[in-house]
Amino acid sequence: MASATKVATQSDEEATAGDLKISRNIREACGISETDAFFAYNSSRVDFRFDTVLSQLATCFTSGSLGKEQMLLVGHADPRGSDEYNLALGGRRASAIEGLLVAKGLMGERMSSSSRGEMDATGTDISSWAKDRRVDVRLGER
Repeated sequence: MASATKVATQSDEEATAGDLKISRNIREACGISETDAFFAYNSSRVDFRFDTVLSQLATCFTSGSLGKEQMLLVGHADPRGSDEYNLALGGRRASAIEGLLVAKGLMGERMSSSSRGEMDATGTDISSWAKDRRVDVRLGER
């Protein structure tokens, strides 16, 4: 956990950029450009603008070139908040992406999700904390 915990302000909530970080091998196999999905501070709600990329992922992992592969979703959080809270928040973010992919036809048993919470956080201020709020999408173990 960071040594100093910052209290959320309205400007923090306006700095909503976080991302859905799709590994290069998945992007290339699925024809997806590098795209960010946004998580607001203290939120696991996915920005609606990323519906298309989630549809592409679901199609690629059901009937496309990655149709026999497993997907791993790893949630992350910025360093504000307790270790336990951030692990849970990262988990909710990964679960939110998983739920949207299931709704788009990808079978739940084809995915696994986990959380790293703030363990990989590198941000030091409002704009760099945004990069810590993400879900990594990777190829999983078969």
